[in-house]
Amino acid sequence: MKEQNSASLQNLFEHFANVYHNRELAAQKAHQLGRKIIGRTSHDIPVEPLLAAGFFPVLITADLSRATPFADLYVDPELPGETRILFESISTGDQAFLDLLILARAQDKLYYFLKEIYRLGRAPHMPPLLMLDLMPSQRDSVLAYNRNR
Repeated sequence: MKEQNSASLQNLFEHFANVYHNRELAAQKAHQLGRKIIGRTSHDIPVEPLLAAGFFPVLITADLSRATPFADLYVDPELPGETRILFESISTGDQAFLDLLILARAQDKLYYFLKEIYRLGRAPHMPPLLMLDLMPSQRDSVLAYNRNR
């Protein structure tokens, strides 16, 4: 009995590890079933409003082992590797199944590089983009700024 519980627990951990390392697979399956998929590139983007609206949110992360030949042509070499990898993944169509991709305010450079490459017509399979431009502060001036966003 104890051995069976241990095997079940091991299977559960393996399932969780697989889902964690392949987040986009569940989103792609949901997309095939007709669900609206919203990508987010940061934990700073709250998932609760997306779930409440009936969307399937997925966290889009950088595969640090990925090469960036397309990004190398367009993105400043001083930007962090994670930014360059996300640019590569998003602009070359890996995220084309998304109905919308939300980027955090801290990723403004990535957002503007992506908008420019789309404007140039070199990323035809890129999902629509939105930058969640909210500042994390409770000061009155910042609250007014956030309300206008």
